[in-house]
Amino acid sequence: MSRDGTESGKRRPRPIARPSVPPGALADLKALLYELYVQADRPSLDEVAAAIAADDDLPGAPGRDSINRIIGSEQHPPKQADVVAVVTVLARQARWDEAEAAARARGLWTAAQLAASRPPKRLGQPITGLKPLLLEVHPAITAGPIAPGQDDVLPAYIRRAHDDALDAILDEVRAGACRLVVLVGNSSTGKTRACWEAVRDLGEPWRLWHPLNPGKPAAAAADLARIGPHTVVWLNETQDYLMTADPAIGEQITAELRELLGTPERGPVLVVGTLWRKYWETLTTRPSFPPDPYAQVRELLKGTSISLPEAFTDTDYETTIRRADQSADPRLAEALSRATSGHLTQYLAGGPALIDRYNNAEPAARAIVEVAMDARRLGHRPALPRRFLEQAAEGYLTGDQLDLLPDNWLEHAFAYLTDPQSCRGARPPLTRIRPRLGSSAGSTTVDDGEPCYRLADYLEQHGAQQRHSLCPPAEFWQAATAHATDLVILADAAEHRIRYRHAAALYQAAADAGDVDASQKLAELWEAVTNQANAEQLLRTAAVTGDSSALPDLEWLRTLDESPPPGTDMGIARAITAYTNMRIPWLKGNYGPKVGILAARVKSLEKEGDRAGAERLVWQAVDAGYSNVMLLLSRMRLPEEAVKGGSWNDLLRFGLEADGRISDPW
Repeated sequence: MSRDGTESGKRRPRPIARPSVPPGALADLKALLYELYVQADRPSLDEVAAAIAADDDLPGAPGRDSINRIIGSEQHPPKQADVVAVVTVLARQARWDEAEAAARARGLWTAAQLAASRPPKRLGQPITGLKPLLLEVHPAITAGPIAPGQDDVLPAYIRRAHDDALDAILDEVRAGACRLVVLVGNSSTGKTRACWEAVRDLGEPWRLWHPLNPGKPAAAAADLARIGPHTVVWLNETQDYLMTADPAIGEQITAELRELLGTPERGPVLVVGTLWRKYWETLTTRPSFPPDPYAQVRELLKGTSISLPEAFTDTDYETTIRRADQSADPRLAEALSRATSGHLTQYLAGGPALIDRYNNAEPAARAIVEVAMDARRLGHRPALPRRFLEQAAEGYLTGDQLDLLPDNWLEHAFAYLTDPQSCRGARPPLTRIRPRLGSSAGSTTVDDGEPCYRLADYLEQHGAQQRHSLCPPAEFWQAATAHATDLVILADAAEHRIRYRHAAALYQAAADAGDVDASQKLAELWEAVTNQANAEQLLRTAAVTGDSSALPDLEWLRTLDESPPPGTDMGIARAITAYTNMRIPWLKGNYGPKVGILAARVKSLEKEGDRAGAERLVWQAVDAGYSNVMLLLSRMRLPEEAVKGGSWNDLLRFGLEADGRISDPW
């Protein structure tokens, strides 16, 4: 006999592999079959065939090859009777209810048959009849009566050099290629309009898919694998799909796009995207030091960009003049007469009107816009919670301005900033984000239903240029801690600007919400700033640079490393509270304890030779109710090699055995 119990020289046949089938009725049928096959102890094909042949009451009589295909093939079995026969025999051997298993198999086979007879629904919509504003093309200013036959939403289009480059890519796609093209340029330079003009004349069988619901990244991640031939994938504001809050989703989307573009049989397919120059730089520049979060994105974007100029050239102007005369479009005529430095597209998109609206706003409305500008330039997502804008705005007003505000100042300010007619038909400074029917509210409201607003792109760019050297006031950080969405991003910005009190509060708020990365960053911040020499150096740096507003933060940090006076434990209690609220693992990899302020203080005392003081600090924490800090004591008492190689439980057990003062550390 051989080791597996078979006669010598006779090997048991290799088991059937589980088929990989896309979700649906067929996948459910195959799952039932394979589960029965496993529960029946993976019988050989000969054994199943023999059991079927021995039962004359079975509806079907499949042979070995048919049984193999029924269980292991990705295809739909052609005969229901054969499937029922296999299921009945397997259920009998697996000790399942035969009649119930057979009934389930019949239902699933019928459902799979119906699904196979219907072609899968294609993603997207026919391009003919699509509204460009729904594809995020900027509306244009209004300027007098529109002649019959003219588009009342978009002015006459002026072709430029980048349109020829787009047409060349369209020719490749029409010939069967799969291509990605990304138009790169700053706000209101005509990127999205150029994409629309390139694809608008693609007739049947072409369709356009704009992944939006339940949110841009989620929609793209869910359905990119279903993209088939003759599809335009519309990724306007491409950073929303590749620079995601959850890096894993961005990685998945990038991988799906690379697979789509690298599979010719799925074509022809055109993926179009748009990026501001700052996002292009971020996504395509290799960082000097790890981590490298966009390595795969760089590969995706290689050779895909078409750059749009900031302004019209002299040749473009001549074309525009001829086009304006031919079309009698009053919007083009006004842009030609009033736009400065060749910024025709910016003028048409309402850029100057937005700047005027901002510059001429009452102090309260201007303050709200500046809060939004600062939030966006520091990395907050486009959806800005109203309470965040309201609370932070007070920090942008002088004392006299604040005192003179009427009781209904907020209502007046938001009405001024969201008036849809304020910029001559173009998007106003702030736009209330409305959830789409059937979409989740996460990107349009905060958890309690508070509305969110989006700052106009042109004002966002203006704010990034004009306010890049300014640090927001304390009220901004406080409001962000209470109401903002991207807490860790803003915490990083605060830390970078030496606003450590605010950075710690933001990290803590994110940690309390369950963000483990925030917990670790908070721990690292405590370790860094509780170093006395480091705090002194930061104080001197701030003084040299003249940033007096940072001094209170640094003074506050410097006190954290001072030992409390004898008989008091306020400093220790504060340190313990700050540390234990982090809720992070105490061990990471093979590098020993990775802890926060309490551990930093313990290590400092050990380094100074005060081992007794270090243990005393740990026991004070234990006596205050934080029994899990026994791990620190374990680390001190164990050899370094044991710490690196020991498990959490081993270290904890050692600490308990070392002093019997605690029976249950948790």
